[in-house]
Amino acid sequence: MALEDDDGQQKTDKTSLEAAAVWFAHAAPTLWKLSSESKDFQGKIAKQGQAMQGKEWRGFTKERWDHWEGRLKACGNEGLVAEANRAISEAKR
Repeated sequence: MALEDDDGQQKTDKTSLEAAAVWFAHAAPTLWKLSSESKDFQGKIAKQGQAMQGKEWRGFTKERWDHWEGRLKACGNEGLVAEANRAISEAKR
């Protein structure tokens, strides 16, 4: 996932960022619910991104949600990213 494939120090490419933003704009309530429940999966389906090696995430966690939220907020508040940030705020209510 674009939000886990760099360490936050380099800029995520626009296409990958917009793809991640679309996921959050449309699925934030479900992603929040699964993260709050710590829903795990087997295999590669929920493998962490390259910059998150060592986290041993196998699904959704509150820590992972916090990382995604922080990365999206750090990417600004325009266009699709703004929609994603609004959806994230609403999902947590």
